Amino acid sequence: MDMPENLTDRGLTAETNLNVEESSSSNSVRASDKDVKFEKFSQKSAEIQGELNQTFIEKPPQKLSKTLYGIDWNEYFPLDLGGNFSVQASNFDKSMRFMSQFKGSPHDLDRGDPRKEIYYRNVGDFFDFHDGDKVIGVFVGNPIDWSTYYIRSIVVSSEYRGFGFYKKCLSHLIETLTERKIKRIEIEVVPNNHGHLHVLNKMGFQVNGSTNSERWGNVLKLTRFTDERYLKMFDTSFCFGQDAFELKSHS
Repeated sequence: MDMPENLTDRGLTAETNLNVEESSSSNSVRASDKDVKFEKFSQKSAEIQGELNQTFIEKPPQKLSKTLYGIDWNEYFPLDLGGNFSVQASNFDKSMRFMSQFKGSPHDLDRGDPRKEIYYRNVGDFFDFHDGDKVIGVFVGNPIDWSTYYIRSIVVSSEYRGFGFYKKCLSHLIETLTERKIKRIEIEVVPNNHGHLHVLNKMGFQVNGSTNSERWGNVLKLTRFTDERYLKMFDTSFCFGQDAFELKSHS
């Protein structure tokens, strides 16, 4: 006797549903296993990262300036600024005591993110301005690569500004980096910081670009070339000025 068509369909449907449920259950178990494995992996990674962070904070390797340039800043500082004033090679912990008063500003070296502290400890060069034993300012720089040095942060207490301390420190830094064949020194400054731009311009820094970012807004990029060949190359390529205008007008 033939099986009713609708009964056959129900039987096939039930079998299909059973297979789907078994497959779904199997996939769920596999997904659950993956979640557990991933969670364990994430926990282990976090533990390893925590151990690395602590190691780099407690026992940072040799400073990058020493590794790349062979410069131990303790050999070039303290620098006498006249009177009771000086600049001394420092470190993250000492400079942090002064910088902590600038909470939330670009000069803030807050330890909220351990990676930031690791970066500064391993890459940053710190210099403290002193009035006797009192720290009145901090200068922070770091190598960008084998031929370029970056001035990252400069801050001096308001009552000590205008005495030329920063300019003297920067001149000494430029001289030292030039001796070590570092080809360029770079810095970024907001366009309305006219005083800082004036000082940098007098010291031979060239404006060679600008950037816009969510971190700092609009900043001008300036470069001080320590090798005349690179300065000439820059001038020839980008700074046409009056000579280029006269050449064009006579062509």
